[in-house]
Amino acid sequence: MTDFIKGYLDLGWSLIPMLSDGKKIPAVKWTEFQERRAGLDEVLGWINKGHFLAVVTGDISRIVVVDDDRVKHGLSEYGFESNVVSKTQNGGKHYFYKYDKEIHSTQNPAMHTNRNSVYHHFGFY
Repeated sequence: MTDFIKGYLDLGWSLIPMLSDGKKIPAVKWTEFQERRAGLDEVLGWINKGHFLAVVTGDISRIVVVDDDRVKHGLSEYGFESNVVSKTQNGGKHYFYKYDKEIHSTQNPAMHTNRNSVYHHFGFY
């Protein structure tokens, strides 16, 4: 597990702790992590307390996430391709891409693009 967390930190990702009750709520005031990245000891402390992790998107982590929830709405997936994909609890997928300031956030019931200052819960560690 430590190797995975080191890998995320080496990528420059800003990680935050999430409550482990399944409600996808940060365990801290996460806005400070839009400006600073937690270190390995801080992240391991969160894990040792039983927290899950999320990544802050946008400038700080240099990633954008496309959240494809079409399956949840009875539609077929768009078929995005990405080297980093996580499956959501409802059967959708999060596709992670390199950040680009020209990509803007979008919201609709079936798919959203989260470019800046949003956190994404993930379970791959």
